[in-house]
Amino acid sequence: MKRRSLTLLVLGAAIVLLAAAGGLVAWHPWSRAAETAAAPSEPPLAFVPLLQFDQDLIRSVQLTSLAGTIELDDVQGTWQIVKPAVLGVKKSARDDLLYSLSSLSSERVIEEHPADLSPYGLDKPLVTVRVTLSTGEVDELYLGNMTPAADSWYLMKKGDPRVFTVREHHGTYYQYSLRDLWEGARTPIDASYVVALRIMKQGKPLVEIRQTEALYKSDVEFRGTTLSVVFPWAPLPKPADLYFLTGFVRSLQTMQAEVAVDANPADKSRYGLDKPQYDLYIRDGTNNTLHVMVGNQEGQVLFLQFEKDPTVYAGDPKLLGILNVDAFPFASKNAAIVKLDNVDLLTVTAGTTRHVMEIRRKTKGSEEGAQWLIDGRAVDEKSFKDTYVAAISLQVDTYNDSPVNGPADVTMRFALNTAGAGTFTVRFIPWSQEFYQVSKGSRSDILVNRQQVKVLLGLLDKLAASAR
Repeated sequence: MKRRSLTLLVLGAAIVLLAAAGGLVAWHPWSRAAETAAAPSEPPLAFVPLLQFDQDLIRSVQLTSLAGTIELDDVQGTWQIVKPAVLGVKKSARDDLLYSLSSLSSERVIEEHPADLSPYGLDKPLVTVRVTLSTGEVDELYLGNMTPAADSWYLMKKGDPRVFTVREHHGTYYQYSLRDLWEGARTPIDASYVVALRIMKQGKPLVEIRQTEALYKSDVEFRGTTLSVVFPWAPLPKPADLYFLTGFVRSLQTMQAEVAVDANPADKSRYGLDKPQYDLYIRDGTNNTLHVMVGNQEGQVLFLQFEKDPTVYAGDPKLLGILNVDAFPFASKNAAIVKLDNVDLLTVTAGTTRHVMEIRRKTKGSEEGAQWLIDGRAVDEKSFKDTYVAAISLQVDTYNDSPVNGPADVTMRFALNTAGAGTFTVRFIPWSQEFYQVSKGSRSDILVNRQQVKVLLGLLDKLAASAR
């Protein structure tokens, strides 16, 4: 899976595990590049071999900082992370480390016998690297600050009093975090490119969104997106509200990063993860996925578990409020959108009042040289389009699970110019003193406020009065 620029901070922005002392410690990349304390002028290049051996001899690598220790071991020919938990290791990151540690040379010798290591950050190293070979030989390296030139790092080797510099990439490898090394590290989701989302609560769906390419191409109405809210509105799914969907996924970024509490849980019911409260699945357009199960809350801790990761994490309980969603905000709020390019006539009838908006085109599907008419009389193009936009911009107030039948107070009939389309009719049927039920063919589950329709009728009257 490819990395994306956006980092999903909740549910995967940082990987954190139990420190050796037993406390919960946030695991993060170690970086102190900004602390480039002034050091003596650098001497000429001096390539001194520091570690030189066949990388097949390496049996263990430890990276230790103030935050904790990551240990990688060759276990019967297979490299894996063994500390702080047994996890698979990324081949590319493993190869970076092994290559660096088996053929490491200095770039310069800065001081032969330094009296003070603090200018180099070596009095308190960023990282201690310990390499163990199959021969029993053990080497230790100490990584200090980045040099003022920002192209190399200060480094010492155990048993050698000299201060060296090594090229920048070596320091980068030695600062690898668990997220960099773990093959199961969650790849951030691109919130602006979500193609699937599902939220389950206690095993029952709350909302599901997925691509409906065929519906996008075939629907008379302009959907604006291939994404549809398929639950709870199958078999006639609603177009998704992309602005809300993107904002929802981004809202997860405000969450506190999770902390691992149990690398290999013997009993998931201890954390409520045998029967999760919530199940969240998100996939983006590059096939990055995030699948998290939400268990019990204990005080200020919410237990989480991710797909293909046995570890139980302690997350932020605020996630419960974010996931307890209603499907309505995820759906587009447009009651009926029919693109003007596909329309030659729009007839609006309300009781005994009838207005006909007409576009007389010289060329089918083109506005060039077209006449803009209402009730057979010409109006200016801008006023016509403003009124048409009002007609197709009626906003859904809610969805109605109990459609009613009856005569319509208002009817909009679109005469379409697309092949085989014919007409598309929208009927506004009284549902209450406040709302109309909107009926579109076999669909009749939308409610709009009567005031919206009243305003539209007034705009039509005004347009007709301005006609020449």
